[in-house]
Amino acid sequence: MKKREAYDVMDLKSLRCFSAMAKHLSLTKAGVELGITEVAVSQRVKALEHYLGVKLYESRGGRVHLTPAGERTVLLAVAMFDEIEKFEDTVSRGEETGEIVLSSHDAVLGNLLPEVVEKFSQAHPLARLRLLARPVEETVRSVKANEVDLGVIP
Repeated sequence: MKKREAYDVMDLKSLRCFSAMAKHLSLTKAGVELGITEVAVSQRVKALEHYLGVKLYESRGGRVHLTPAGERTVLLAVAMFDEIEKFEDTVSRGEETGEIVLSSHDAVLGNLLPEVVEKFSQAHPLARLRLLARPVEETVRSVKANEVDLGVIP
């Protein structure tokens, strides 16, 4: 493996091109999927091969055949792109994280809110909803004192 400089990083577009080519076993179909030319896919994959220092595929009779290094690379690429997607989803939903404190009477919490809480949890899986069972007077006082985010009274 060749030594790289600290700022020398893999081009993810090249890896994406290789992944699409490996999925379709075709430079042409990869280009169609990605919206670029077959030549652009080929150039990007060659750049990836140069960066990694290994041959990833062979083309015989217009057919693409992955090398053993190519087989390993595509498995790792798919896993990496899955992780990148999870990362992007988590960051983009960042405003939906945190905690909301809701105060209400026992009867309201037990009878009226379970369905609402379930829908909220499904829509905002990274947010935490903390429910406090309090008498009406204490719920009103807590809301006025800004000790809870929301109060529901019967």
